[in-house]
Amino acid sequence: MRNICGASLLVLLALASTAAGQGPAIDWEKEKAEILQHYRALVQVNTTYGNETKVVDYLKKVLDAEGIPSKTFAKDPTRANLVARLKGNGSKRPLLILAHTDVVAVQTEKWPVDPFGAVMKDGYIWGRGTIDDKDKLVTMLMTFVLMKRSGAVLDRDLIFLAESGEEADPTGVGINFMVNQHFDEIDAEFALTEGGTAKLENGRVTVVQVGTTEKVPRRARLVATGTSGHGSVPRTVLCHASIIPLCILAQPLGKSGHGRPRCISMKLPEPTSRDWQPSVLQTKRHATEPFSIRRARSRFSVISQKTSQPCIRRYALRLCLRCSTPASDPM
Repeated sequence: MRNICGASLLVLLALASTAAGQGPAIDWEKEKAEILQHYRALVQVNTTYGNETKVVDYLKKVLDAEGIPSKTFAKDPTRANLVARLKGNGSKRPLLILAHTDVVAVQTEKWPVDPFGAVMKDGYIWGRGTIDDKDKLVTMLMTFVLMKRSGAVLDRDLIFLAESGEEADPTGVGINFMVNQHFDEIDAEFALTEGGTAKLENGRVTVVQVGTTEKVPRRARLVATGTSGHGSVPRTVLCHASIIPLCILAQPLGKSGHGRPRCISMKLPEPTSRDWQPSVLQTKRHATEPFSIRRARSRFSVISQKTSQPCIRRYALRLCLRCSTPASDPM
């Protein structure tokens, strides 16, 4: 069963055996068949965002068979969330383990196998969601089930959350819904979910990386005014350059606490020679204004001198060079 669920499965299931030290040791060879069964079954459920309740129904049946009560919470009936809890003695606050049930959309014609077939090929399971996030989902499920079977006495509640809408949640049906409407059901001291990675060599975990957080958005609204036009048309950028000053204004957002620049992902359109010929554009006053290469060259020259952002400076200089030998230069 080489890499069937990845190293994350082996690591988190090892946590189950460690925590269940009072019970018998887990025979992993014996458990492989069940792990594989659940893993393939979950991959075979098409939970392209909008169909997550199908997986919740499957998980509920598994938990019911183990005598583990569970609850479902749904803002959208097709996108339900599931919560189950193993009670501890309450001496410590709960531990939450969670994974998301949805997967991103798939273009079936570009797959060499059925993306929801969970095909075993070359020692791997092929399918949409095999590494995001059905592998972690079966990890959390089996950790929860094995903990129950072990009979371990827990010093804290163990909560299992299968959440919807991680890949696409414009209406807040997943973790936002659970936090805002049912936080008491998942309130915990710690949470374990996807993140970090592990290296598996010859069937043994040799390296484990731990991620304590991920990207946290800090949103800001920046507005630049200028002649309207389609973002893919470089001549609008050349004539009025609304995006260039906007990028310059955004420079402070790319500074770290020590003043060192962070990487700001930005790609401006690469112009073609045809786009840089004199033309007539419509201004905000709805009057025609001849396109001036000389003014554009002067504007980009100033930008290249004043900006400290290398990518903007290089682009502005390149625009200056492209404007330096025009066929004609109307004022």
